[in-house]
Amino acid sequence: MISTFQALVVALVFMLPGALYTWDFERTLGDWGLSAADRLLRFTGSSAVFHALLAPVTWWFYREQIVTGRLAEGHASWWLWPAVLAYTALPTAAGRIVALATRRGDAWSRLVTGGAPAPRAWDHVFSSRRPAWLRIRLKETEPGEECWVFGSYTTPDDRLGAYAAGYGQERDLYLADTAWLEAGTGDPLREPDGRPRMRGVGLLIGWDQIAYIEVIWG
Repeated sequence: MISTFQALVVALVFMLPGALYTWDFERTLGDWGLSAADRLLRFTGSSAVFHALLAPVTWWFYREQIVTGRLAEGHASWWLWPAVLAYTALPTAAGRIVALATRRGDAWSRLVTGGAPAPRAWDHVFSSRRPAWLRIRLKETEPGEECWVFGSYTTPDDRLGAYAAGYGQERDLYLADTAWLEAGTGDPLREPDGRPRMRGVGLLIGWDQIAYIEVIWG
């Protein structure tokens, strides 16, 4: 009869591929598991898929190492090493691939994540990391106070890039650069070539300071 410890080990081994897949998926995109129950279902479902795909390797291990008694006798095959590497590396790589495809908006990724993978509209907009201009209306605190910000949501290589907090964290936003504005409006002053005249100053702002955001892609 199988012991409690053995049952626990079997359960952990079964859940490991799904846990690794979810870990790398959320490490790339953010903590998109809505609750412990949702995450457990994701662990279980993805683990079942990986075990189905790796069934031939599992059968080989059972037939060649367990049935023959070689493993118990200390005569394990060297093929166990690449098998274990595949058992851990494939789910991890799959999590990264699906997360990057989800970020890019690839249609095939929806077959894995469903039609609405992001838990909030905030994550849906900002997880793609696409360059955008943001026209932000701030909550007015004093009558006549300037309540607009126009900034660049980009990730340039030569300086600190823009960033938006992901699901599970307090929503805040960092703009890589902000523009000079026309007095009393949220419209930026323009350079001769038509691009916004930038201040060379980034901005960190919390969601509790924002009334709404207009997103201009490009």
